Amino acid sequence: MTIELGISLTAMLLGLSGLVFGLTCLARYRNCSILFEIQGRQLEDAENALSEYKQLFESAAQKTADNTRRIAWLETRVRQPKKAESDIAPEISDVISPNSAPVPNITERRHRVLSLSSRGQNAESISATLGMLKGEVELILSLNQMQNA
Repeated sequence: MTIELGISLTAMLLGLSGLVFGLTCLARYRNCSILFEIQGRQLEDAENALSEYKQLFESAAQKTADNTRRIAWLETRVRQPKKAESDIAPEISDVISPNSAPVPNITERRHRVLSLSSRGQNAESISATLGMLKGEVELILSLNQMQNA
């Protein structure tokens, strides 16, 4: 065996091993690209589901705020003394604008604020729920803290 033949065989073996290595890398690349496509589809599905959940959450938050307002209104209605039928007289506000809602007095507003605060709502959400100014809600809460201290 001559040196040239040995070098040729070695070169051929190196070429074949390079070809096998290249084909192996190609197969792995194809597998990885398929996995990337699958991962991309899963990411799109997750983003779509997230946007649906956000919409559901916003809808639930709106319904919760509406129900909180209704509960606060019902609580004030329960705490108001019932008027006897003989004591019912038309009030000036009813005569002037019968469709307008009565304005709650300070005790009723204070009770509503403290009731919502005890349920864990912050001043901003209470003010949005009751239609009051945030500063007024904060004042009621701070005065209540000073009274309880």
